[in-house]
Amino acid sequence: MGIRLLGPIELRTTAGVPATVAGPKQRSVLALLAVEFDRVVPLGRFFDLLWGDEPPARARAALQGHVAALRKALDGTAFELRTRAPGYLLTGDAEQIDLCRFEALAARAEAAQGDDRAAAPLLKQALDLWYGLPLADLADTPLRRDLAERLGEARARVLAAWAERQLRLGLGAAAVPELESYVRTDGLREPAVALLMRCLLQDGRAPDALAAYHHARGRLDEELGIAPGPALQDALRAVLGTDGAGPPLPARRGLGPDPAREPAARERPAAPGLPCAAAAGLALPRLPDDLVGRAEEHRWLDRLRGPAPAGGGIAVVTGPAGVGKTATAVSWARQAPGFPDGRLFVPLRGFDPAGPAALTEVLGVLLRALGVPEAGLPVEPAARAALYRREAGRRRLLVVLDDARDAAQVAGLLPAGPHCVTVITARATLEEVTVTQGAALLQLGPLPEAEAAVLLNRLLPPGAVEAGTDARAAGGSATGKGPGADDVRRLAALCDGLPLALRTAAARLCARPTWSTATLTAALADERTRLHTLDTPGAAGLRSRLVMTYRHLPWDAAHLLALLTVHPDLPVDTGSAAALLDCDRARARRALAALADHHLLTEVSPGRHTQSGLVRGFGAELLAEQGDAVGRAAAVRLFDHYRDARAHRAALPEGVRPSLAPPAVPAAPSAAGPAPTG
Repeated sequence: MGIRLLGPIELRTTAGVPATVAGPKQRSVLALLAVEFDRVVPLGRFFDLLWGDEPPARARAALQGHVAALRKALDGTAFELRTRAPGYLLTGDAEQIDLCRFEALAARAEAAQGDDRAAAPLLKQALDLWYGLPLADLADTPLRRDLAERLGEARARVLAAWAERQLRLGLGAAAVPELESYVRTDGLREPAVALLMRCLLQDGRAPDALAAYHHARGRLDEELGIAPGPALQDALRAVLGTDGAGPPLPARRGLGPDPAREPAARERPAAPGLPCAAAAGLALPRLPDDLVGRAEEHRWLDRLRGPAPAGGGIAVVTGPAGVGKTATAVSWARQAPGFPDGRLFVPLRGFDPAGPAALTEVLGVLLRALGVPEAGLPVEPAARAALYRREAGRRRLLVVLDDARDAAQVAGLLPAGPHCVTVITARATLEEVTVTQGAALLQLGPLPEAEAAVLLNRLLPPGAVEAGTDARAAGGSATGKGPGADDVRRLAALCDGLPLALRTAAARLCARPTWSTATLTAALADERTRLHTLDTPGAAGLRSRLVMTYRHLPWDAAHLLALLTVHPDLPVDTGSAAALLDCDRARARRALAALADHHLLTEVSPGRHTQSGLVRGFGAELLAEQGDAVGRAAAVRLFDHYRDARAHRAALPEGVRPSLAPPAVPAAPSAAGPAPTG
């Protein structure tokens, strides 16, 4: 796609290379032109999107500057930006805009409404174009909210149409994951919940359908003060077998008492000690079964159990984006014995573009899962937290709090009982939790070379390693001495040992049968484009995770992340960081600490930090967005710093020679997004 709107804004050339659209204002202009593709957009509408009700005095001149910059960005793409009174017009290939493609597929499906088998695949193709919240990375103005709501409504209609066709085809089970994901983000849309219930029922999962109903009922009562409407009531009657219409209920697959014969079962706990876990959606998620390594980490987590648990039964699992924190925590939680009252998984969405989960909401879900009736839920967060600590403290319970943003987000979610274990995954180290709660801290690092190669060897398709050199075909492995082992080890190194990057690399090779490991290794050799080669659409991609981490950094740390691009690929210390930032050492030390805390740097010795290749490539994107002048000025300051250090006979970093010249400022393929606000 040349322009992507159904998630964070992206622009690509006709060759598929990301194009730089610098800053949120330019992305806003591009987004509005693409939403109104091939229609003239008046100037006032741009003003509304960019500045809301308070446009600056020179709004027209500012808009003209953004349009001029955007015209340059559109060079080499399938689009042209034209001036047409009373505003501007974007023309080109509509098929290269995901929104236009989405609308065209929906229209084709509507035309085939009498043929579900023809319409359903078209609707699924339309849904697959979505990779996040639309326009989420633009400035928050009333018009942006209106446009995002309009796009969200369109997606809801297509999702409903697809699910209804799947039901009529007897394939409702296939729609369950899409509907569950949608209901998690917008659980107040009763038609979507009703469709989820019917699809679960068709899959023989009547208890789960009932749980979805009760969860929706609770949210409607708590947030809107209303009872379920006709759509949900009809779905409930269908689950209970009382609507008297349609085919008989499917086989129940040994799920226990039939709620159609025992209506009171709706209110009974689904399992002792954990009544509503299914309703709360707190079951441990499904993750890849081929977890490699982490045996030592699992043994470390085993210390959380027992009469004198390490860390008081609380652990923080931290590490860089894509290192497998969630996979490690969940895989241990699945096999850890001694939790008869349940294992709960709570997504805190700390770095979600839509914002983190609210404490009141999370506590409400947890308390319902522990059997507290809706009427017994306190309104105040502090009272809810106290009730949760009391209820959880009476149980042998394992809770995984996933993707915490900071210590404040988990402060009210820590059980008080001696037999409860809480595992928190976070990108930051959450030292406050360690200090105030005595939690144990597990720093999760990249996979060692041998284990990274083993993972790749499991995932690579047959023939991915050059013919005649595949160690597996020879009865060996990618970690052996076969001729193909070098390619696999090199590929693992270029992925920085991150499981997410390794899986993405393997997926690239699976999708391109003509490529070999050597082909992909050559494509990853350029540090400036490596991150984009290993990226995937949506918030789950490595680059998207880095972008969201970057946006939550303090300003100095975020600026330093970009400026480190001009530093030699060697450890950076406080002095060189201060030179890059043009600040005192105390500020530079805090910036380095913030980057290390978020695992964008690794401290290899006191005060000296290194950076991975993928993060360094991300920093190059940031610096490119700030302009060549910023990078050149930083390079000169760094040169002067090392020259002065030599003059004072201070120790220079190993590998930096006395004849050090200001480094060249590298180019980068695209921008990483708006600057952080921390």
